[in-house]
Amino acid sequence: MLPEIAKRSATTMLVFGVFSVLWGLLLVANPGVSAAALAVFWGAFALVDGVATLVLAFQEKTNRGWNIASGVLGLIAGLIVMVNPGTGLVVAGWTFGFWLIFRGIAQISVIARALSGSDKVFTVIGAILWIIAGVLAIVFPAMSAITFVWVLGVLAIVWGAQLVFSGIRTQRLAKDLEKEREERVVDAPVADVPAQD
Repeated sequence: MLPEIAKRSATTMLVFGVFSVLWGLLLVANPGVSAAALAVFWGAFALVDGVATLVLAFQEKTNRGWNIASGVLGLIAGLIVMVNPGTGLVVAGWTFGFWLIFRGIAQISVIARALSGSDKVFTVIGAILWIIAGVLAIVFPAMSAITFVWVLGVLAIVWGAQLVFSGIRTQRLAKDLEKEREERVVDAPVADVPAQD
């Protein structure tokens, strides 16, 4: 059971990680994208992340409140911007600023405790970048679209790289667990069956 859960978790992390890195590269390569297009794409990203976080909240009992709040904020932020992309960077900046800060805090409180070593370092760095991007969006809500797009792109790349790295490590863990389970089955003592006359 545990190896199957680890395999599914690894696949989810890898998919979201690759999507996030590609999204970040697109934003960094094309920082001149319009504010409305940015709002729609980032709103879609917030919606997907909000749904994934809510699913995690109902699968995991640890820090369920943080995950629910982060997921709901992601859904609200995504819906506000996608329904009315003309709200401009000021409203989008404030909305996403609060969401990014909350997302960073939730990531530190939920994930950092469960990881160790280099996984923890990447997770904490990603969370700090979420928080910094959130503060910048709130303090400078009317910052130029190019700067805002670039910051979000770098954030998405770092977060995606962290997810890919964690997904690969989780896949290795799943393989080790599967191998250990197979070895236990092979090494299990076989009961002596009495000979029949």
